[in-house]
Amino acid sequence: MIFDQTNLPSRTLPYPVKQIEVNPFKPKQLALMSKAVMLDDFGPAIEAMGQSMTNLDVNQLTAGDFFYLLTWQRLNSLKRNPVMAKWECPGTIFADRSTGVRYTPREVKVLVANWEAADEETRKTMLDPAAVMLDGYVCSHGNYQPLVMEDFRILFLEEDIVLDTRLDYPRCDTLAQFVNLQRDPDYGMLAESGQWLRSRKPLLLRVQEMVDAEDTDLLEAACEANRDYQHGILRTISKPCEVCGHNHEMTMTVSPKSFFL
Repeated sequence: MIFDQTNLPSRTLPYPVKQIEVNPFKPKQLALMSKAVMLDDFGPAIEAMGQSMTNLDVNQLTAGDFFYLLTWQRLNSLKRNPVMAKWECPGTIFADRSTGVRYTPREVKVLVANWEAADEETRKTMLDPAAVMLDGYVCSHGNYQPLVMEDFRILFLEEDIVLDTRLDYPRCDTLAQFVNLQRDPDYGMLAESGQWLRSRKPLLLRVQEMVDAEDTDLLEAACEANRDYQHGILRTISKPCEVCGHNHEMTMTVSPKSFFL
């Protein structure tokens, strides 16, 4: 599949190319995803993504685009084993106290809207909403639905962004280091900001240089970029109930382990 400024979270703004071709994972790449899980290391997962891409070195890929493409890979590489969303609906269903006929909230709104829009002659053949006594109860339907890319919300970069010259977007060349550094008791909370520093040095050295600076200017610039210029796939998704239509929000994170669940 071709990814470009229309569907990639970064809009390809950080790259020298404006189109990236990505092929679904094959068993060789899935073996690398298994290795990433067993070693608790994102390095093999990044290698797998690099093997599936053309036109761009995976180390240049931004972290935001990586997780977007990882989600795309999970949903497209294993089509006979989809990712399923499972939840019990907390929405509301209404039942006519006299007839037992059930209505969803949307159907109740349509019933009222149609009545209000009808003339007196047409109303003679319609159900008067004022004459209907409804009891409400929790839907509780057990939903079990496959996820598709359209279920996820995407955060895109704005096209007019101008980064501080000392900064660069977090890239895959330090993503595995970032995941590990987050666990470091000394620098874990600074790892996100350190990712934004423009440097060829390992992430830990970037963070140490930021910490050793005489003032907080660079640290604050990196923190502001991390706050303002995020892009990628959001973990919160919304799925409608099959019975009542209530949109239920849930958190869904795709990681190397997701390929084996």
